[in-house]
Amino acid sequence: MKAFSVATKLSLMIALLVIVSLGTMSAFAVWASRQSLREQVQSANLTAATLAARAVEQYIADASAVIREAPGRPKLRQEIRTGNWPEAAKVLENFVRNFRQFDYVFVQDRAGVIRVRVPHAETVGQDFSFRDFFREATRTRDLYVSGVYMSKAAPRPVVSIAMPVLDDAGSIGGVLVGALSLKTLGQFVSTIGLEHGSAVYVVDSHGLLIAHSGGVEVGPRSDVKAQPPVQAALAGKRGTIEFREPGGDERFLAAHVPITRLGWGVVAAQPVSVAYAAAGQLGRRLLWLTLGFTGVAVALGWGLARTLTGPLVRFAGATKRLGAGDFSVRVTPESQDEVAALALSFNAMAEQLQRRVAEAEASAHALRESEERVRLIIETSLEGVITMDVRGVITGWNTQAEKMFGWSREEALGRSLAATIIPERDRGAHARGLKHFLTTGEGPVLNKRIEVMALHRDGGEFPVELAICVIRSGDTVTFSGFVRDLTARKRAEREIEQKTREVTALNERLERRVAERTQQLEAANKELEAFTYTVSHDLKAPLRGMEGFARALQEDYTDRLDETGSRYLTMIQGGARRMGQLIDDLLRYSRLERREMRQEHTQLRPLVESLCDEVAEDIRARGLTVRLDLAVEAVEAEREGLREALANLIGNAVKFSRADGGTITIGSQQNGGDVVLRVADTGIGFDMRYHDRIFGIFERLHRQEDFPGTGVGLAIVRKVAERHGGRAWAVSEPGKGSTFYLALPGSAGDSG
Repeated sequence: MKAFSVATKLSLMIALLVIVSLGTMSAFAVWASRQSLREQVQSANLTAATLAARAVEQYIADASAVIREAPGRPKLRQEIRTGNWPEAAKVLENFVRNFRQFDYVFVQDRAGVIRVRVPHAETVGQDFSFRDFFREATRTRDLYVSGVYMSKAAPRPVVSIAMPVLDDAGSIGGVLVGALSLKTLGQFVSTIGLEHGSAVYVVDSHGLLIAHSGGVEVGPRSDVKAQPPVQAALAGKRGTIEFREPGGDERFLAAHVPITRLGWGVVAAQPVSVAYAAAGQLGRRLLWLTLGFTGVAVALGWGLARTLTGPLVRFAGATKRLGAGDFSVRVTPESQDEVAALALSFNAMAEQLQRRVAEAEASAHALRESEERVRLIIETSLEGVITMDVRGVITGWNTQAEKMFGWSREEALGRSLAATIIPERDRGAHARGLKHFLTTGEGPVLNKRIEVMALHRDGGEFPVELAICVIRSGDTVTFSGFVRDLTARKRAEREIEQKTREVTALNERLERRVAERTQQLEAANKELEAFTYTVSHDLKAPLRGMEGFARALQEDYTDRLDETGSRYLTMIQGGARRMGQLIDDLLRYSRLERREMRQEHTQLRPLVESLCDEVAEDIRARGLTVRLDLAVEAVEAEREGLREALANLIGNAVKFSRADGGTITIGSQQNGGDVVLRVADTGIGFDMRYHDRIFGIFERLHRQEDFPGTGVGLAIVRKVAERHGGRAWAVSEPGKGSTFYLALPGSAGDSG
């Protein structure tokens, strides 16, 4: 048997060493990259599915609240009771115009026959008593939400929400049904899917597709119940999974979240080929790199056999260090021969490996950043977010929880949840509930919103709304609680109850004076009580209901109210408008903080002119002159925030100017590194002692009767300035007008 030459042996040994070292490093790099990508994609999938599930629940809940409140309108009840269907149709037409999320609404009589439908009146007269929404609404005498079905009138999935209409005797006079369009859900999940790079879709309790982020046609055959994540979501499970689509070869990474209240599910999925694309590309590059360097090593081995073994020993040592993970190792060439060339090739290889490992570490860093973003979302939540382990010990405590309960995060972590926020009288029930869950895996308050009393650090108690869910990760169980302080809402309820009592007293006085109107006034009082109950459960949506009921009272009972009653009705409408304005201002103020701070090139002159056009009628009525002095024509700013700030300043300048004329000057100038905007008027002015106070939220120096407003405008101005890293201030003197300044950091934009 012919023996191998030294050159051959050396070449084979070097080739083997290079292949093993690079192969090991390459395999590790590819494996680490796949693991990092998998965790990142599954985390994004779970976040997307959770956000979509909450959006769907809120959409259905809002629509249900609208249908629940609608039968309370006296005109609709009267027309249904008397069978005046043409007039009932007019009421429903107004309803559809106000609530466009419904494809159509209709009323069934006691027998289930459709008497009026808006739009698509072609089904009027048909018997729909066999439908589940009619049977269940009449059986339970309460709101009923149907399953998803394909609407014949509008070929897309809808949900019917039914509410019985009761007459004065409490008997069912008919059923009001609204067909809720699910088209909006497609927009929700499309937005969420784009943000997280996943395909997000919603399924009903039968596994039929309701909405898909990719614009997939949703029809009778969109059946995805065979998919494992869909089955898991419909089984009430929340988590992640890797699966192969039935009948196909492609695998997916997916997250599934149940919508427990509806029996639906949400899935966010991404193909494995897409998720691991970067890892596959890295593997192919490393393979070619390994093959290339192996060829180089074999060729160099023949030359190295003719040289001294000393450089080879040192080279072998460097290779071992590389195999041990020291990617910074380099070989210094000691000559100009093949050993030196191999050393240079080795250095290049080590540099490539070092760069690839750095890329893998960067992927891991990106995953950590993603986790940090999730943490920031929790920290900036308007609700208190608390987590607890199975021992009842606090493991998570966000900023809102600190504000709500008075305990800092450092103080709360590691404490007993019961001893920290649960009143002593309720701790026994808490302990029993925790024990019951650990024994049975079930809990009566899980995945529900409940109202309870909570304990502040100072010993005081306050009402909260609490939602508890369970997070399972392997054998670890964590309880997450989302807490909302109800103190302000309860205070509003008490105030509304007080107003209700006052209105009731007024009705009693009117009863004694006009006995024949007693029945109508009692009905109006009941409507007002129902209206105040609605306000106690929400602010914005029920406020629209308040205005609607007030209009109904004005339309239906104007001829029955005396001058005092009409004046009180006008006061109610004015109060609702002021409250609506206050809520809108508060929402604008709160949205400032959440809105993305995206600065862009903004031309000042068109912006200022458009704002002046909006108040042009008030400017002409007061005989005011507006002068523009824009030394700087453009700035880099967050356009929407700047518009809100200038709108408030210009509006205040007009409001506080005298009615017999004056001048408003709107200017801009460069001051060092800032662009300073100013709005000056010749109005009533104010005492500079109150300078800091006027920029606070709800702070006013004048009575509502003299100068209407909410006290939020200047707070918005200061908030806009702070978000830009600037400041807002004013200079004024009573009787001589005021000048308000808004300084924005940065040089002026194009001033041409």
